[in-house]
Amino acid sequence: MYSTGKITMDKPTGGIRRFIELAKYMQREYNADLCCADLDKDLEQIGLKKTFYIKLDGHQRKFVPPEINIALNNRNILKKIKREKYDAVISFDVPPSVALCFSGIKNIVLMIRKDLIGYYDVTHEHKSILRRLLLLASETLCLVKSKKIITQCKYDCNCLLNRHKFVQKYIEKKFRVQINNVNPSWANAKTNTAKILRDGFHICFIGNFNDKRKGHDLLLNCAQDIINNHEDVYFHIIGGGMDYHQYRAKYESKQIIFYNHVENPIGVLGKCDLSVVPSLADSCPNTVMESLNIGVPVIGSCVGGIPEILEDETAMFELTVESLYSVLNMYIDSPEALNALKNRQAIRAKELSFTWEKIISRKILY
Repeated sequence: MYSTGKITMDKPTGGIRRFIELAKYMQREYNADLCCADLDKDLEQIGLKKTFYIKLDGHQRKFVPPEINIALNNRNILKKIKREKYDAVISFDVPPSVALCFSGIKNIVLMIRKDLIGYYDVTHEHKSILRRLLLLASETLCLVKSKKIITQCKYDCNCLLNRHKFVQKYIEKKFRVQINNVNPSWANAKTNTAKILRDGFHICFIGNFNDKRKGHDLLLNCAQDIINNHEDVYFHIIGGGMDYHQYRAKYESKQIIFYNHVENPIGVLGKCDLSVVPSLADSCPNTVMESLNIGVPVIGSCVGGIPEILEDETAMFELTVESLYSVLNMYIDSPEALNALKNRQAIRAKELSFTWEKIISRKILY
């Protein structure tokens, strides 16, 4: 398993947590080698050991992308990996995989974990044309050179195929799709999920305010309309970021409560009646999976991989205030509808309760 960064950190992303989860399984079951930038003592604390050490310091070359610079400073490591002739070299996302491709390493398994396959880097309009072309070319290289490509949902797979039509026929046979499970080993399963000891209907939203893609504006605009017509509905907004104080100053009220960053948001989510995921673009959002995992009914926008997770039209809404308002109203006004949703999603949660790392390892090796 190959990483050019540190996988031990105080606040690991969902992708890094999945990398660790898979690495533990692969080392336990297949004695897999690990290449990363972590010290042995840090890896030991999470139950891992490394074979190759990536040095992040060294000569910094001007006008050279960070990942390529790291690769140039670790040429000997890449040569050792190439000599081993592994059956699978597992890399999460495109940037670290570029050096593997240029080094002529075979049997690369490219696992796309970033939402929308680097949505902001490759397709975002605010990037310069030159940078977008460079990143698109890097993505093409990795797709062509990889032995297998594993995505979180069919939507991500289709995005890649449509973005690379000129090599579509060549790469489409490499794709394997595996949705996430609802009970990853790093989730806090012992969280207290008792209801808030107050009257009213409580709705939870989790999303960093640095990322407009999470749909803060859509939700908060709708929340204003909801509380204008419901005195007993409360919105619990979790998430920090640079724009947090701006949103809080504009929207906070008795019925719209802002929490800033919360280390374990499950504690608040578990006490709410409904979870809302109004993403403008997303692949397999953790909030949906966490809601299913702890039995909190969840509704989501009908974009990206969210419909693939929920598989329930009554839990979906369009990206308009009117559509979200309509769906929220339905569940606020009808305890029967809310309970029916909860029961359907309990069934769906069981369908998504599997050992993710075991299934992934099979897709990688067979």
